[in-house]
Amino acid sequence: MIYEVNCMIPASRRDEFLGWLELHVKQLLRIDGFEDATISCLNEDERLPDEHAGFCVQYFLKDSSSFDHYLQEHASTMRQDGLNRFGSDLKIYRRLLSSPVFSSQ
Repeated sequence: MIYEVNCMIPASRRDEFLGWLELHVKQLLRIDGFEDATISCLNEDERLPDEHAGFCVQYFLKDSSSFDHYLQEHASTMRQDGLNRFGSDLKIYRRLLSSPVFSSQ
């Protein structure tokens, strides 16, 4: 299962945000069921405003119960941290992806 969080921040705050994001991801990886994560730059996204930097974080979870546990026990605190630091400058959309239906591997 992949939990994807896409973040958009004004380009002027890119470095500040990325520094915080790396620490934030490391905190999430301490939660049971979060097995790995990647941070990628969003190069093309119709939702990305001009003069903004975008990042896609993909968390790889053990199973759906791990995600449910995160939502019930940790999500509100973890999400609030970003809002407290970056306020309305930070725009986020999230997606939950299930197992692949096709893989070339």
